[in-house]
Amino acid sequence: MRKVPIRIHERIHRRHPELSAADVLTNYGRCNVKYVTQGGDVLTDQDIEEIAERLERGELPGKWGRILVGRPRISSEQLKLIGVKVPVSKVQAFDEKAARNGQTRSQRLRQLIERDLEEDSA
Repeated sequence: MRKVPIRIHERIHRRHPELSAADVLTNYGRCNVKYVTQGGDVLTDQDIEEIAERLERGELPGKWGRILVGRPRISSEQLKLIGVKVPVSKVQAFDEKAARNGQTRSQRLRQLIERDLEEDSA
């Protein structure tokens, strides 16, 4: 085996900071690396090259639908921004309560508005 100057991928270096490019041995210029998908399939370097070539030709795997950019919609209706002035201490307490419930400030406010409107219709 001979050492070939290579660069370690940034993600690998973060997970294994003890490795340096000089530590990685190669066999005839190819790394002895095993790639495993989330499904447990093992991919070879040749498999990855074939996938890359297909993607470069525009042959995308799987079923593709309409691509939506941005955050998911929270309503089919048009949205309106509302604002109120509240003392800083109340905002901080409200944000802390929302966080304890695993919510953002906006999610918490929407939930409270929904509850209030449901009470009126009951």
